[in-house]
Amino acid sequence: MTIHRRNFLTLLPLGAFTTKAVAQGPVTADPPAPPTFSVDVPFVNIAFVVRDNNGKLAPSMEKTDFEVFENKQKQDIRLFAREEKTPLTLGLIVDRSGSQDEYEQENIFAAVTFFRSILRKQDRAFVVAFGSRIKLIQDLTSSLDELERSLKRMRKDYDKAPRLGPSISRTGGSAVIDAAYWAAVDKMKDISGRKAIIMIGDGRENASDMEMVDLIDKLQSQDILFYGLDNGGRDTPTVRRDGNRMPMIADETGGRVFDTHKVPLRKAFEEIEQELRTLYTLAYASSNPERDGGYRKIAIRTVAPGFTVRARPGYYAR
Repeated sequence: MTIHRRNFLTLLPLGAFTTKAVAQGPVTADPPAPPTFSVDVPFVNIAFVVRDNNGKLAPSMEKTDFEVFENKQKQDIRLFAREEKTPLTLGLIVDRSGSQDEYEQENIFAAVTFFRSILRKQDRAFVVAFGSRIKLIQDLTSSLDELERSLKRMRKDYDKAPRLGPSISRTGGSAVIDAAYWAAVDKMKDISGRKAIIMIGDGRENASDMEMVDLIDKLQSQDILFYGLDNGGRDTPTVRRDGNRMPMIADETGGRVFDTHKVPLRKAFEEIEQELRTLYTLAYASSNPERDGGYRKIAIRTVAPGFTVRARPGYYAR
């Protein structure tokens, strides 16, 4: 099932146009500075992953290797980049509800290993933990030592850690949607470059105030990929929880969900690292300038056969 409500276009300035005054007769004083007019063109920006027929990442492709279509109409790719050198901002969200008690130490160990593998000096990360409360365990930092220390002290420091998002009284014990939403709003707003949220848990919801469509809107509008590491959790028959929300969020952002009973947690982190290091991004100005609120499907294809592209499926023209 796919939920859409709206998506926002990133406005990228194409340039400025200048008018010049022509002198008429003798000039007795410096002419006023010419007026400058800036023109903003709405670009549709998409981050995507490419794999070959063997499932291996294809990291060395060029702009001319791709075509992009909106509602089956071919679009002109205006911007294109391979993202291996672009700064990376990561948000790690760890489920601390009752279903996760037996997984916590494994989650922490794998997360520390992941950060030490992927973060470079220009990259930053933060850590959020949640149950019915959403807590900022570690604010944005480039320090691997700070991230490791905060993760290892998460159980001890959770109660006194600062709240993320507004003060809300939630019933239930697993605010999956709220945790991802407020991580994006409070910690990733106005940050450029590659951005991804990684959630460890079972994705099963019973306490959020925000709706799924609000979360998807926010992640799409901020170009944030979502990855889920689904450990299934421990059954808690006395607490009602809805189904796993992570696959839907991942699909709508171009991310991915791993079943850690089939793919070990450390291996899943390795695959996420590889994808984030080989991301492509492109941007185009839609050939349909109307902002009619309609949903427009996006398809990115490779010119040569034998490759698979994974990207978000579309956007609303707001």
